[in-house]
Amino acid sequence: LGVGAFSAVHKAMNTTSGRNLAIKSVDVEKHKDDQVFIRRLRREVNIHRGLDHPNIIKLVKVFEMPGKLNIVLEVSDGGEIFKL
Repeated sequence: LGVGAFSAVHKAMNTTSGRNLAIKSVDVEKHKDDQVFIRRLRREVNIHRGLDHPNIIKLVKVFEMPGKLNIVLEVSDGGEIFKL
């Protein structure tokens, strides 16, 4: 779906429910020595976990793999916010 300075976003599907999802994969290995980056990333995830509003994409799950933090999100089919 897209690539940014800190992560890549991939489209995925839950094979049980058929629900379309997005997985934001953050390369924490690239930033492992930047404790400020890691602390801010974890804070962002913790804040997002607590949000529940119809206009905010929902965080579904977070899981870690060696060198990566994967954030599973709802998919927004409305396009990029900058193009609205």
